[in-house]
This record gives sequence, C-alpha cells and structure tokens, in this order.
Amino acid sequence: MSKGFQRTLTDKGKKELGHIFTDGYVPVIQPTPVCANLRGSSELVFFVDWNALTAKQQDAAIHYMMDKFGEGIPDQIRMAISDKGHFPIRSKYIIESYDMRYLM
Repeated sequence: MSKGFQRTLTDKGKKELGHIFTDGYVPVIQPTPVCANLRGSSELVFFVDWNALTAKQQDAAIHYMMDKFGEGIPDQIRMAISDKGHFPIRSKYIIESYDMRYLM
C-alpha cells in the first residue's frame, strides 16, 4: 500500500482521539476506508501509518488502546503494531474528502 496520505479528524474524532493527533491530522496508509473485522463487527476503517507517528503519539495510542480494550502490555502492543506497520481507526472519526486530482 502507498504511504503518505493524511486525513482530518471529525469533531467526534477530535473528542475521542485528539490527545493522540493533537493537530487534527491522521497519517493513513490508504486514501479510502476498507472493511475490517473489529471485535466481531464489520466496520469501515482507515489504517493509521504507525511509522509516521512521533514517539509521543505512539505512546498515547498504546495507552488509549490499553484503556479502551483493557488488555495488553505496552511492549507487546507496540511490537504487534510495529510488525504490521499500522492499526485501524474507525472511519466515523475521519473526514472523507477527495478532490478531482485524486481521481485523475
């Protein structure tokens, strides 16, 4: 997948994830959402580019996941995400907008 795409957080996304993406922008690895199975439910997601995050953002993301899902050890989570290079974020937290240059 190509890297280098950025998307903007919705208002709901800023409330939920603004402490990780303080500037309101999320580096993603694909320009459009894809369908993924999140805890038994099919959801549209973007994959956040782990390597584009700062160390501070990575730490905040790991602690968010630990708090939200109540499982895992920071080093284990970091290793699992680092191996894949990305983690999912629900599309409802991301503004989807395209300009015609993308479609040409």
